Amino acid sequence: MRTKPRGVRLAALRLERGQTQSQVAKGAGFKQEAVSRLERVADDAKVSTLRRYVESLGGELRVVAVFRGGEERVVQFAKERAHVDD
Repeated sequence: MRTKPRGVRLAALRLERGQTQSQVAKGAGFKQEAVSRLERVADDAKVSTLRRYVESLGGELRVVAVFRGGEERVVQFAKERAHVDD
């Protein structure tokens, strides 16, 4: 049985903020076609691409690693370096 993904779809993030694909593309430095492709097939996207997409919406990309026992670690990706929050 397939379970629903826990994450939010990229297109939903964009639509919640009232942005078009063209607006996101301009803000992220992509072509509109690249935004469309990313929203459809983001399974193996680069962190840098996702960061630019999220930043173009006014956000900040963070990755949460969840380990056995429930431990969670947030990895925040910045332009200069990655930082792990304790």
